[in-house]
Amino acid sequence: MAGFALHCERIGMHPDRALVLLHGFMGSAADWRPIAESLGDLATCLCVDLPGHGKSTGGKPDDYGFVTTAARIVEEIVDAHGFDTFCIGGYSMGGRIALYTALHFPMRVDGIVVESAMPGLRDSSERSARASSDDALAERLEREPLTDFLHEWYAQPLFSSLAARTELLEETINRRMRNDGRELARALRGFSTGRMPSLWDEWRECYIPSLVVTGEQDEKYAAIAREMTAASAKSRHVSVPDAGHNVHAEAPTEYIMYLRRFLAEDTL
Repeated sequence: MAGFALHCERIGMHPDRALVLLHGFMGSAADWRPIAESLGDLATCLCVDLPGHGKSTGGKPDDYGFVTTAARIVEEIVDAHGFDTFCIGGYSMGGRIALYTALHFPMRVDGIVVESAMPGLRDSSERSARASSDDALAERLEREPLTDFLHEWYAQPLFSSLAARTELLEETINRRMRNDGRELARALRGFSTGRMPSLWDEWRECYIPSLVVTGEQDEKYAAIAREMTAASAKSRHVSVPDAGHNVHAEAPTEYIMYLRRFLAEDTL
């Protein structure tokens, strides 16, 4: 896999456990710094810039997709840092990639943390419609000012709890402005929920300990989380009060508490 490579920010020097952290759409590895810096006694955190984000840009079309990215996470990140097995966690888009990686490399993964994400859409027509919708958004990213796209994106009902925190919303938009709209468009096409295969069957057979995190104000993903934990015997759901879709940003103290408890368990 010469040429394009995933950028990784390593935080911590724990010798025995790695935790790969994957940001959401329009985010970057830097989003995880406050979380990762609190986990040094439990894990070495490998915070990844996903394709089209941060310093992971300029790839070929095949570099922006689930199959290639999962392989790169294992080979370029985990192997390169000297770990045989690892835990993996992700938020939203990063959560979907984390699930795909864990379910395709199950012998390498000790634990999964899924924040506001799901194992894909079951219905093929629903996937097709979602892919078309995301393609239309990608076209807008290529032709419109990024600031216009961002303000409309965060006006969605999904982000209402974030919008209520005006300082956090402004900070979030300012960080997202560092992106290149054309690169984001490539990522949106490649990592669309519509282009993710349904992993529900694999999830039902999954015996990797898993923590599914949602904000109590995010009713859509709370319902999905309940369905996920009912389907997989090794998973459990935590609902974080006073938080919506972006739990680790809106309620970092509570998020860290649950993550630390999960990493400290003997079953991992």
